[in-house]
This record gives sequence, structure tokens and C-alpha cells, in this order.
Amino acid sequence: MKKISIIVPVFNTADYIQDCLRCLLNQTYANIEIIVIDDGSYDGTGEILDNFEKIDDRLIVTHQKKSGVSLARNAGIKMSKGDYICFVDADDLCTADMIEYLVKISDNADVVSCEYALKKSRDISDIENNKIESIESISGKKGIEYMFYQINIDNGPCAKLYSRRIVARIRFPENTTIGEDFMFNYEVFKKAKKIIISNQKKYIYFQNPKNTTRAKFTKSRMDAVKVSTDMLDDVKKLFPELETAAKRRLFFAATRTAFSMDKELRKEHIKDFNMCRNIIRKTSKSIIFDKKSSIKDKLFALLATLHPKILVLLHDSVKKNV
Repeated sequence: MKKISIIVPVFNTADYIQDCLRCLLNQTYANIEIIVIDDGSYDGTGEILDNFEKIDDRLIVTHQKKSGVSLARNAGIKMSKGDYICFVDADDLCTADMIEYLVKISDNADVVSCEYALKKSRDISDIENNKIESIESISGKKGIEYMFYQINIDNGPCAKLYSRRIVARIRFPENTTIGEDFMFNYEVFKKAKKIIISNQKKYIYFQNPKNTTRAKFTKSRMDAVKVSTDMLDDVKKLFPELETAAKRRLFFAATRTAFSMDKELRKEHIKDFNMCRNIIRKTSKSIIFDKKSSIKDKLFALLATLHPKILVLLHDSVKKNV
């Protein structure tokens, strides 16, 4: 029976961590270790974790100074001993059979992925699963393409099993605050020979309105643009056939970053805004003529080609009326 290491980075989640730990300790798959990295919590989370650790020896808790989620996950990887590694966020949940299901369909794959249910409330009684199970086996390169087009597999590290054979040599970038998940998966998928994807919803992701990817612009948001730019450069060398897909990724990283700036922030960060605008202009044509991009993407890119400022003006107008 394969051993599964579940890594949970934690920071000030006293309101949610007990539910998360219970759902993990109640997994139907027995051979697990749960590694919880307390990343400098000061709201009582640390005490809750220490109490849980006394109840079940499968739970391993370590406390560290506030260092960020990437360093916390990397610390968990270093401590782990499982054949597969799984990441769970402290404010999320998973079904009781998630680990058992992923192991069952793994077929010695390097990555095994399931879908997640997106929730705004903690009530998970109404989650509906796909009635017809679909399991797909793809190459690592195909997985990269899927991520660039946002098809079938999520860009984040949760709702997945990662083979220790690969992940033991890869770490989350610790100096990046937005886009680090995507970069981690990109590096894993580059080395993966086989990825298994299921359409079954086994992970419950709770949408936080304060999520950093939706917040107002700060300088750290340019990390997403840098990550996407670096990936495009790498793709040109290793997977030139995926260049258009990588440009799509960069296009939307730049538009999301530009959209996070209101009029005053655009003045304050004019250099960053102009960089995003130039990226939008340079990459939009690739999307318009890309057979694999959706109609919605093409229309969005067409508008960006005609006049990039229109996108920002429209966004400002919509925000005023919300």
C-alpha cells in the first residue's frame, strides 16, 4: 500500500483548521501522514494544532516564523516520506475518499488530478458530482498545454497527487507570491511522463473574497507577469509547438494585472502598467488566430488589439456600476 504525505501550510486559520484536519484524519485511505506547517500563526491556530497532534500519531506539526506559503510547502516536502505527496489548503476540505480514489486511479502516474467544487459557504451538502466518470491519461507536455488553456486540470497544487520521484527534486519558488503554484506545476509537468486526470469532484475549495489574485494592485502582482514571461521563454526552447498557448497565459496574466489598477494606481505604477499594456498588444494577435483558443478569448484579444486602453476603461466602468 503506497504511503501518501499530505502537506497543509497554515497561517491564522483558527476558524477552519479543525474541520480541515478532521476531514483528513477521517480519510478512508489509512496509510497517510499529515504534515502541518504552522507559518507563524498568532490567532490560536498553533495551540489547536498541538492538541490535534496528541490525538493521532499520523499528524506531524511543526512551527516556523512567518515565511510564506511557498517556504511552508517546501518544508513539508522536505519532511515527507510518502510515495506520493498531496497538498491541501487549511481553509479547504476534501471528500472522505479523495486519497483512496486518487490512489486507485493512479496507475503509477507521476501526477494524479481530480476536479474541485468551488464553494462560498461552508455547507458542502449540495455538491453534485459528474454522473459519468471520465479518466484521461496524458503526457506531461499535454498537461502543460492543458494548463495554459485552462482545460481539465487546475493550475494550483491542490486536488492532486505528485510522485515523490519528481517532486523530491522540485520546490516552490520562494521569492514569488503570485504565480508560484503555476511555476511549480510547470516544472513538475516538464518531468512527468504520465498524468492522470479525473472529472470527479473530490476537493472542496472555499472562495475567499480577499484572495490575492483578485485583490487591488500591489507590486507583488507583477510576479504573475514575470512568471508567465519566464515560462514563455522556456517554452520557446523546449516546446516551441506550445508557444501560442504560453502567449495566451502571458496575455491574461498581463490583463489581470492591468485590471487590478484603478486610475490613481495606474499613475503611480505607470511603468508596470505600460509593460502590461505592451504585453497585451504583442500577444493578442496570437490568440486571435489560434485554433485552440475559445471564441470568448479571441473576442477579448481582438478588442485588446484594436485599442488596449478600451479594456481598462470598460473595466473601470463596470467597477463603478457594481
